Amino acid sequence: FLHRITSLSVAPAGAQTKDLDRLSVTLQSEVMSIPSAQEVQPTLQPDYTLLAKPLDDYRKSIVGRNLFSPPNNPPKLATTRNVDAVQGLRIDYAPDAKDPDAHHYISYQIEGEVPEGITIDPRTGKLNGTIRELGDYKFSIIATDSGFPAKSVTQLVTIRVKEPPVPPPPERKFDVASQSKLTGLVTGKNGAEGWVFSRTDGKTLKLKEGDEMKLGDVSGKVKKVGATYMVVETDGKEWTIGIDEIVSDAFKRGQVD
Repeated sequence: FLHRITSLSVAPAGAQTKDLDRLSVTLQSEVMSIPSAQEVQPTLQPDYTLLAKPLDDYRKSIVGRNLFSPPNNPPKLATTRNVDAVQGLRIDYAPDAKDPDAHHYISYQIEGEVPEGITIDPRTGKLNGTIRELGDYKFSIIATDSGFPAKSVTQLVTIRVKEPPVPPPPERKFDVASQSKLTGLVTGKNGAEGWVFSRTDGKTLKLKEGDEMKLGDVSGKVKKVGATYMVVETDGKEWTIGIDEIVSDAFKRGQVD
C-alpha cells in the first residue's frame, strides 16, 4: 500500500478544550494498492537482532511523543520526608510538589502499606486521619502531572508517632484569701459587722449577717457576727473566722472540722 497526505490542518485546540498546550490536527490521505494486494496485510515480523533496546521501549518513545508541545518535565518533589505525629491527634502533612510546566495540575496517590485510618486527598496530597498506635510507619506518595505523556515522582514518607506531651501544671493563681483577715467586730446603728481587711487591694469589707463574702477562691454567706468571731456558710457548711485570723486559714480549718 502507498499513502499520500492530501491535506493537513493544524490549529490551537483551545476552542474545544482548556488545555492550552494541545493542537487540533485534521488530516486527509489517499491510499493506493496493487490489484493483487490482500485487504489485510500480514504483520511484519521485526528483526530483534537489530534492536539496541526492547521493542516496547521504542514503541513508548514513539507513541508517547508529543509533537506539538515542549517535552513534559516531571514534578519536583523531595525524595524523602520525616513527619512527626502525636498519638490520637490528626496528622498535619501535605507534600509540596511543584510542576515546572505551566497549566499542569498534580494528582496524588499512596503506595505501600498505609496505617489504618490514613487517607490522602488526590488533589492536594494532604494526609487525613489519626494513628492510634505508637511507632514508625513508612509508605510512598506518588505525584503525577497532567502533561503528555504524564510524568510521576515518588516521595518516601516516614511518620513517627509519639506519645502526647505531658500537659503543663495549671497556673497557680494568687490566693487573695491568704492576704485577708478579720480585723474587727463592730456593733453600731447598722447592727453587728465583721470587718475583713484585704491587703491585696487595701480595702475593708464591712459585712453584716446575710451579706455575701468573696475573697479569691473563698466565698460564702455571713450567718452570724459574734463578739470574737464571725460564722460563714459555704456550700451548706458553716465555718468560723476568729479575730485577727487569716481568712484562708479559717476556711481550711473549717473544711477539716
